[in-house]
Amino acid sequence: MNWRPLAAFVALEKRQQAVEDVSTLVTAAEGLVVLTHLWWTAEGPTDDPFAPDRDQLRAAREKVLALGPALIVPGHGAPFAPSETTPV
Repeated sequence: MNWRPLAAFVALEKRQQAVEDVSTLVTAAEGLVVLTHLWWTAEGPTDDPFAPDRDQLRAAREKVLALGPALIVPGHGAPFAPSETTPV
């Protein structure tokens, strides 16, 4: 995979599993790739038991999905292409 980091990174404090988590955006031949702890896997869980605030988690997930990523690389599962069934 040929990729290059974007000039900006999206820091989503207190919206993931811990305050120090961030989502990293990378451009690749496939399109935008997001490396993140916002999802564990393509299936969820919808309610992350470690997220400090469920509403902030949902807002952060919606923000990432609005970017139209081609691929999401979650912290604990296989990379996946987001779809209508991606948990928010």
